[in-house]
Amino acid sequence: MSKYIKILALLIFICSVAHAQQGKLFGLTTANTNILANNEERVVILLKLSNYSEGTLNGRIAITADAGLTIISKNDFHVNVAPHDSSFVSVSIFVTKKAKAGVANAIKFVLYDEHKNKLAAVASEINVSPKRKVNLYAAVSSILLDNLRDTILIPVQVFNSGNTVQAITLVCTYPLSIDEQGFHQNIKLTLPASTDTTIVFSKPITKRMLNIEAFDINITGVYANGDVVGNALVQVQSARSTRNYRDELSSSAFTDNTLQIGSQNLFNSNQSYLVRGRGGFELGKDRLSYSLNLSSWQNRASPILIQNTWLEYGNKQRGIKVGNIFRSLDLNLTGRGVMGYLSTSKTDTWEVGFIDKENNLLGRQNNQINIGGSRAGWIAFKHQDKQWRTNHFFVLDYDGIQGVQNQLLGNEFQYTSNKKMVYGLNLNGGRVSSLQNSNVEKYGMSMTVNVNGAIGKVNINSSNYLSTGYYPGLQRGALNLSERVNWSLPKANIWWFFNFRNFSPKQISPDQFVFATRNLRAEWGVSLKSKKVAISLAPVFTHEKGNPLYSFIGEARQQSLNAWNALFNFSLPSAKNQSFFMNSEMGAYSLSSDSTANLHLRTNLYYKNGIFNLNGSIQLGAFYLSEIPNSAMGSTKQSNIFNFASFVQKSWFSKKLKTNTGISFTYHSNFGSSQFLTERMEYVAGDKTSIYTNLNLNRYNNRQRSILELGLIHHFPTIKVNVKSSNLLEVFVYKDLNQDGVYSKTDSIAGGLMVNIDKKLFITDKSGNIIYKNLPDGIMTVSVPYQQGWHAPEQKITLQKKTKIGIPLQITGTLKGQLSYVRSQFSYETDIDLFGIVMLAVDKTGKVFRTRTSSDGRYAFYMPLGEYKVSVDTSLLSSELEVPNNGKDIKIENGNITTTDFIIKVKQRKIEIKKFTSPSVSPSNK
Repeated sequence: MSKYIKILALLIFICSVAHAQQGKLFGLTTANTNILANNEERVVILLKLSNYSEGTLNGRIAITADAGLTIISKNDFHVNVAPHDSSFVSVSIFVTKKAKAGVANAIKFVLYDEHKNKLAAVASEINVSPKRKVNLYAAVSSILLDNLRDTILIPVQVFNSGNTVQAITLVCTYPLSIDEQGFHQNIKLTLPASTDTTIVFSKPITKRMLNIEAFDINITGVYANGDVVGNALVQVQSARSTRNYRDELSSSAFTDNTLQIGSQNLFNSNQSYLVRGRGGFELGKDRLSYSLNLSSWQNRASPILIQNTWLEYGNKQRGIKVGNIFRSLDLNLTGRGVMGYLSTSKTDTWEVGFIDKENNLLGRQNNQINIGGSRAGWIAFKHQDKQWRTNHFFVLDYDGIQGVQNQLLGNEFQYTSNKKMVYGLNLNGGRVSSLQNSNVEKYGMSMTVNVNGAIGKVNINSSNYLSTGYYPGLQRGALNLSERVNWSLPKANIWWFFNFRNFSPKQISPDQFVFATRNLRAEWGVSLKSKKVAISLAPVFTHEKGNPLYSFIGEARQQSLNAWNALFNFSLPSAKNQSFFMNSEMGAYSLSSDSTANLHLRTNLYYKNGIFNLNGSIQLGAFYLSEIPNSAMGSTKQSNIFNFASFVQKSWFSKKLKTNTGISFTYHSNFGSSQFLTERMEYVAGDKTSIYTNLNLNRYNNRQRSILELGLIHHFPTIKVNVKSSNLLEVFVYKDLNQDGVYSKTDSIAGGLMVNIDKKLFITDKSGNIIYKNLPDGIMTVSVPYQQGWHAPEQKITLQKKTKIGIPLQITGTLKGQLSYVRSQFSYETDIDLFGIVMLAVDKTGKVFRTRTSSDGRYAFYMPLGEYKVSVDTSLLSSELEVPNNGKDIKIENGNITTTDFIIKVKQRKIEIKKFTSPSVSPSNK
């Protein structure tokens, strides 16, 4: 009986095996089902194809990937597998910087036979390691208050270059020493990965502000868990009738001693505590300045952060700074360390510095990034006189994260001729070597040639840059040719612009991806202006070509984008309570892999009306290759982005209580939508103290979060030690009605008018007087800017113990204008300060008139009637900036105000991402 049972069991087993093989004739499996990877990293997935059938398998495998993943190898290929055999295929996937963390990014493999029947399928998931990286900066670094302005405007750009959605709080802090400026604006943003936005903080200028000597505005960014994103400082000066002289040793020369103590994320596990302070002490002719920024969390797993904290002591001739240091010498050097300077003459200054690259003064803690012993040191020498400016420096940089050592020697020369033609030449060279392998080293150099000037009514601006592939500076393997020609007409400006950029950097580290790209931009445009509006129009052609990915066999896979666009700018001059500006770019683009014309549009606008402010931006379609998902595969999926934010500010109870209500809406077609509501209240408890509270309600897709913040701010008086009074300057200003240069009873006292003394603005009292105390020996420059049809030209005053002068005002012609700047996400991260830029106006006899811009870039000339050539003096601008359309012919007429504007452009910086290579394996091998 048992024998028959065994035979029956054997028959059942044989039948079940046969049935199983018949039910599964083909198999498709992966060795990597769940994969952990970083952004901009290559992942290899091993795919096994099995043929259990009696016949040869002739088919194909199709591969698809979620957004954020790009298939480097072929996404559709044929296979041929013998009976009862297997074949292995290696598939390469590139995890782009737009791949999101916290979600499963799937890659699907499907096997089809020759008749397109589905035979088998399998999928793998890539989980991206979270990366949080948000940066912010203010577009202006200083503001000068005058009667030409009614509102403080501070554009702040915020970039989320990480791979996770980030909720960011921007806090704009005003010192409490200004009763009407104690309110701290607060804006909540939700930024999807790889996006950016611009927020404009605004504040009406009050009479109280104009009578305060100086103060700082601090914009701070904070993550949802309380971590500090960063901050930007904007310095504000105002006109007043009496002022004490202060030596401008550093950016904190006019900073009030302010202490802020607060707590965020109250009543939850992420509660944080912050202490911030900034100010200085006057010690005779010297000054001791400080900055403090400390953040701590209730959760002990989070590190204590001490950033943007430093101590500086010195004067005009020498000084030393200890703590957090930032320096840009064709390498961005930031960390904790020490730097000092010494002026050996009025034209020559030496500087030395050393840092390690820990941004936290307490060093690396818990889960902070290990910088791998990164450190840097430098020495620099600067010479500057009326015609020549030279700068020489040497940097030794150990970069543990990149695994390289950089040695960089820089030489910058700039010469301004008597005809105001400016010639620039930079010659830099250096060495880059591997920290892991001392035998690996490369040498590189860079050269810059610039020419700016005018020939008749035609202005020429030429900027040319070349660097080798292994140059250790910011831009390596770059060729940048930028040429602009401008023709100035009485009522219009016509320009032609051509720019060609080719980047092909090289890396000595095999773990870094070399991102090569080529860009071309050509435009022709015209700008028209009237007293009420300003309009610019320009057709533009752009071409971009690059190798963002490598093909399956290791060859660079080139993609290109061509676009025909139209630029349109429109602005209304700021009225007392209202202002508006808008810029748009629209047109069509096509890809090398898809010749179909795709429309795209992007617009930014700002509107202010009384207490109401509105920021908005719209983008439909892509403007760069990097904005096209899976561009290497020819996808043309359009991304739409909408962002609007507005707030209303109101004071109550005689301005003791200040409230700010803000709302924002953001929509991204790839990442979803977010909304926020913020309410901030601040109560002025005294002349120097205030208490504030802030509530934020934020919703992103289906997630909601609320944040409660409470804090106190106190202002301390400026401490002066051993400060002795010296020279005194008294200025009397009057309207010289009979134009004889002598004050008489027929003339009129000029009360309430501004006077400029060595870049400091004063406002005359009712008697037409101003007083400047505690002045050092020397020569002061005094002028009266155009007001109410009157002005006084610049004059030099030699100081004595007590100097009194009278300034007769004159009526003359007026030329006004505005300096603005343009930059992109690839531009140098350099500070742009529109304050104090020298403007030149040369008449037909060669006589030169000079003036300086205010903090928002406005300038004004008050000159005799006639024809002039007006230009920006580029001799003092940094090498990262250029003026594409410089030198314009204008005519000054009696009773008319002539206007002409200039644009300062921030040059492009290098772009680097990690390198990867694909194995040279045919997908059809067995």
